Amino acid sequence: MLALTYPWIIIVCLFIAIIVALKKHYWIAGGLVVVGFLLNWLSECFAFSLMSNNEICGKRTVRVMAWNIDGSEYDSLKVAKIADVINKHKLDVIFLLEDFDKTGICLDSLLKKNYPYSSNMVCSGHQFYSKYMLDSIRVVDVEGYDNPLRIHVSVMVKGQIIDIYGCHLASNNYSASHVDFHLDQVNDHHDAKQYLINIHDASRLRKLEAQAIIKDMTDRATIIMGDFNDVCGSPALREFEAAGFQDAWWKGGLGYGATIHYLLPYRIDHIMYNDKLTLKSIRKIDAKGLSDHDALVAEFMI
Repeated sequence: MLALTYPWIIIVCLFIAIIVALKKHYWIAGGLVVVGFLLNWLSECFAFSLMSNNEICGKRTVRVMAWNIDGSEYDSLKVAKIADVINKHKLDVIFLLEDFDKTGICLDSLLKKNYPYSSNMVCSGHQFYSKYMLDSIRVVDVEGYDNPLRIHVSVMVKGQIIDIYGCHLASNNYSASHVDFHLDQVNDHHDAKQYLINIHDASRLRKLEAQAIIKDMTDRATIIMGDFNDVCGSPALREFEAAGFQDAWWKGGLGYGATIHYLLPYRIDHIMYNDKLTLKSIRKIDAKGLSDHDALVAEFMI
């Protein structure tokens, strides 16, 4: 829960530093700037990568996309635009979240020409699409938790096998007792208490999901991507980092990189990778009008 406050603490520190500097209290202002930058380094909120796409050259690359398309309600025009966005970026592997029912069926037909291989709805509403044949398609189970939104696939890209995990980690809207309760339903202190319980339960579940994914891994080149429902500095992302994974946005992005704009903007969608891969580039695709989440596209040297 504390991780949710990091970006706002950093912004407040820098804002106060500017005010204090204008009053010529430079030592105090400098101290606040140091605190802000130190907290940013610890929390990995605001990326300031100077990496240029031209600095890393090579013939063997893999380009991946993770996108929660919010496809619970079918809209043929929106689905067609989503397919256009995907086809335009010349991707190798795509992980789409919330492509439910008719939305998923329609996307299958629109993407099949460029991405003939898929994970065949092994997990309802969450699907991999690929230019290359997918193998070892399976759900990663978490003991005592029946939400199966963690999919593993392996793909042979230009002679290199890459393991990819697509995940949709537990939402703050659900508690361990499966109470569906959204932030916009909070009306009094009893509601607020229930939502805080949900946040605590969901954070614990996301950590368990991260541990299950790590336990499932081999020592091959590996990418983890999707909607983590969590921010940098959170227990789940710390688990991945402790296992040797890096956040692609922190390493190659620029700025805050918020991927969802609900009440407050947060970066809860991530692409992470291990040391068998080298990040070439990462970008965020503005999906306004198509989804409540922006898409992430990353390219790696293999």
